[in-house]
Amino acid sequence: MKFRGIKKASEHRKFELFPVEGDNSLFDSAKLEYHALELKQSIKNYCLFQSHNYYRWPFWLSSAIDEFNRNYTPVAPLYLRNNFHTDYLQFSNFLSPCYLKIDPVGMICSSQSCWSVETWVLLGDELIRPHTMPDAIFQKRDDVSGIISTVWKHPLFIITSELFGTRTTIDEAVLNLRCELSPGAKQLSIILAIRPYTIHSIGGVNTIEYKSSVKIIRINKSEAVHISTPPKEIFIGNSQIGDIDFYNSAEKIHCANGMASMAFLYPIKKSGFELNLRFSLHESKTVEPLNLNYENIKKDFRVYIDHMKERGMQVSVPDKLFARWFNITKQKALESLSKTIFEIKNDTDSTAIEIWPRANILAMALLRMGFDDEARNIVDTWVHAAPPSQEHTFYEIIKFCYGISSFAEYFSISRDTEHLSRQMEKLKYIAGSVLKYIQKNKSFKKFTLTNNSISDYFVPHFHVLDSIIIAHALSQYSYLCRTMGLFGEENTYANESTKLKEMIVFHINDTLKKYGEHNSLKTIKLDEYAAYITLCNYPYYINSIPSDLLAQYIRLLERFYKKFPIFIHSSGGWDIFLSLLTANNLLLLNNPSSLDIVTFLMNMAQNRYSLPSVMHPVTLKGISLNGDSDSVNSAVFLFLRNSLFYDRPERLELFPVPREEWFKPKAEIEIINAPSRFGKINFKVVNTDNEVQIFFSDLPKYIPPDILIRLPFPAEIKPADDFVLKKEFGSSFIINGWPSVLQFSRK
Repeated sequence: MKFRGIKKASEHRKFELFPVEGDNSLFDSAKLEYHALELKQSIKNYCLFQSHNYYRWPFWLSSAIDEFNRNYTPVAPLYLRNNFHTDYLQFSNFLSPCYLKIDPVGMICSSQSCWSVETWVLLGDELIRPHTMPDAIFQKRDDVSGIISTVWKHPLFIITSELFGTRTTIDEAVLNLRCELSPGAKQLSIILAIRPYTIHSIGGVNTIEYKSSVKIIRINKSEAVHISTPPKEIFIGNSQIGDIDFYNSAEKIHCANGMASMAFLYPIKKSGFELNLRFSLHESKTVEPLNLNYENIKKDFRVYIDHMKERGMQVSVPDKLFARWFNITKQKALESLSKTIFEIKNDTDSTAIEIWPRANILAMALLRMGFDDEARNIVDTWVHAAPPSQEHTFYEIIKFCYGISSFAEYFSISRDTEHLSRQMEKLKYIAGSVLKYIQKNKSFKKFTLTNNSISDYFVPHFHVLDSIIIAHALSQYSYLCRTMGLFGEENTYANESTKLKEMIVFHINDTLKKYGEHNSLKTIKLDEYAAYITLCNYPYYINSIPSDLLAQYIRLLERFYKKFPIFIHSSGGWDIFLSLLTANNLLLLNNPSSLDIVTFLMNMAQNRYSLPSVMHPVTLKGISLNGDSDSVNSAVFLFLRNSLFYDRPERLELFPVPREEWFKPKAEIEIINAPSRFGKINFKVVNTDNEVQIFFSDLPKYIPPDILIRLPFPAEIKPADDFVLKKEFGSSFIINGWPSVLQFSRK
């Protein structure tokens, strides 16, 4: 394909790469580079994928066919998808199942749309686009207000955009766009461009029309965007006439090839410029021509955020990075709630395997944030979405197990026995289906199935993770049966869970025997996703696996992966979600390297507070569809919470890996209304020159059997009448009771 180069306006008023006559294709220059590199990377990934000694072409081909049944994009027709740079910020108004994606330089597209909105600047005869100068763009998500702002700083101007939510007759978002001119700037105009591509794909925009009477932009015959101020001029482009041309002016454009584009020109006065855009978050719902007070909408959104921040668990720590991420992860979890419930409801064929672990870990995070009602919405939707059938597929069984685990998590925190009674009949059917499947399926018990539930693991091999998920679900259902007094069913499910647990322990021991510490590094041929096996410690706790065995296994993983974050060859990048789950397991094994992993990732996200599912280790850009991952967000929160305290049935543990800077004299830590399996946990740490004092308040519903406190330095505990010191070793102390205060003298 041949393209003309960009020419100056005096020669030809074209500002983008556009095709030669007779060519019906149209690509924006930046996006063309995006996708060419993506195609090269895809080919490289496929080569890497087949280079492993256990991957062979017939396996890959059969896997691809099998993945079609798991609702993946079919191999043909060919589809050019961007996997080169997929970072974005996800934004919703907390009510809609749909959301907007904002790329690092401010381009906005809907989660459902095939079009995007960009902001350009026309400076005399020169067109300036933010994509050509990413270093001049500063983007952040405010941890207090929740507002996403993008600032474009140029020597001649500063453009600021702020995105916030609203609810009119539909779910909407508002973009406030402002421009300030530097002294001496002349002939400057803002261009608002509707483009036929998104972060991930190209094409699909057949018609764009501006309805001047109501100031609404119709895209593909749907009222998609409302603008507060009419433009001075409108320019168009498509695959026949070429890209946007500042001679071709019209209020409507059609393109049979789905490459219609339109630009709205706004000259900037010396006093500056301001424009408000309203986006419908749902493609099938249209915006209306309303006259709104946008400043009041912004204030209302901030009030709503403040109201939500006051709910649930609160923390105060001497660590600004920790505090900001704590606030942001709570906001983002609530934002993704409606989307998750919508996806579970519409997963009618039980093939959307990426949804289930994401929904499960979101429910876990919401429960520990203190958002019980929101978590209950997820588990209830999950329970009622179970399809009635005589024979269930492997994927339906895994979906059922995630649902059981989520429900049991909800009950272990809420202790809502009335709700459990209402749902028990449905849970009984779901658990019975799981039990029937594993009892009948011999290949499952022999680890010889040709299926697995890891969404990006495309080899038709069974993975031990699925045994862990099923064993945990059966154990959790057994616990629910015991709560309801169903002791016969409790034993049945507990026994079946125990059999699976024994298989998992055998697998770990066998792996250590083959590739243990005394063997050569060259003999390590673990599965790329070997780190998933550590999930039997957290979050899918299997109590029959000793912690020292897990510690040995993690040392083996360190040798196999070389370092953290975890690099997955077939994905071509760091698996951020898997790395964070591994960090959680390292934390609960009291390994300080857990803090290094999470601190590194949080610093890398900077003020955007956004991490993708898969990140390129060189460019540090997202290369997966989930450029702002809900799963990663939940995993970050769980790590932050677990680093303060962790609750298992047998023990409450404070500060699994204590940070020395948190225990300096005059530093204070306070945890308020933190949900746990024992009830709400409230305590405060006060550090003086000579002592560390921990004040416990508000007796929880259930007193923990033990409380383990870890300090970052040697200390001596002062005895008192309201607790019993059971064990002391180094800087760690195990007590029994719920004291009013613990006093530790610094040594």
